[in-house]
Amino acid sequence: MKALPTSFCSRRHRGTLGSSRLSVVVSVAVFVSVLAASMLAAFAISILQPKTYRSTARIEVEQGRLFGRDSDAGRKFEADAIFLMTQIEIIRSRKILCEVIGRLNLHQRWAQQSGGHELTVEATFHRLKHNLAVHRYRDTNIIEISATDRDPFLASKIANETAERFELDRLIVMRMGIVRRLDGLRDAWMKQGERLKQARDKVAKLCKQLNIPVDTSPANTIFEGEAYRAWRDAQHELELEEQFSDQLHRRLQEEVIEIHPPPSPVVLIDQAEPVLVPVRPHVGRNLMLGAVVGVMIGSCLALLTRFALSRISSDRK
Repeated sequence: MKALPTSFCSRRHRGTLGSSRLSVVVSVAVFVSVLAASMLAAFAISILQPKTYRSTARIEVEQGRLFGRDSDAGRKFEADAIFLMTQIEIIRSRKILCEVIGRLNLHQRWAQQSGGHELTVEATFHRLKHNLAVHRYRDTNIIEISATDRDPFLASKIANETAERFELDRLIVMRMGIVRRLDGLRDAWMKQGERLKQARDKVAKLCKQLNIPVDTSPANTIFEGEAYRAWRDAQHELELEEQFSDQLHRRLQEEVIEIHPPPSPVVLIDQAEPVLVPVRPHVGRNLMLGAVVGVMIGSCLALLTRFALSRISSDRK
């Protein structure tokens, strides 16, 4: 078999190297182009997206103040997390948020932002609930109310107004609870007054029957016989009724003092302030995501390009 000339082999080798280098250069160019396009697209999307701002108000909710001093302390600590979750759902309830919508006129403000027609109350409620984040701060009684909006000043107003509406609602609930307890104590006081009167009448009747002076003490040894047993029992019952009446009277006075003015069960710790740094769009995060997507797509296209160029080079040979 006749050997090929050396010059022909070297030219063929140089052609193979040239094709290989060309495929590498083209593949790298494709990869860089896709990566740059992906990052430019992410940057453009970040710039064109409307900016969203967030403001946060912090409140502290006292469970003891809300339910009164008669609450069991052990149960309060055990049910602390459940209690705070209940308060969070109350903050996000229709009762509170509809008051916020009315006070801030949100259906008209948001219509002006979007340049469209005035929103319905239902649509405004769902948008407000979506823009409102309420959560417990770590393992404390503090609740954070965060509102997001395109207007940083409106976001702070929404957070503060929500906290104020919730505080007023909890104050009304606490006052109603005190009034109910006060009414219950007054009813018990009236019934106890009737029982006390019956006990006194019984003692007076026995004193008259047994010829015992009305102001005689049960400790008097003269009246220790079996004949005076009913009188001593009646005196003991009267003492118990008087003690119970004194306890009811003290509790009634305490409730009257507590109802005016009642301490607020909700304490505003931090008022929401306008934050001029937007939380969305996050340009750095979007660029990172664009870079990841660009690397993935660019790598696939670069490999396909190199494979296609290799096939074309092989076919030509």
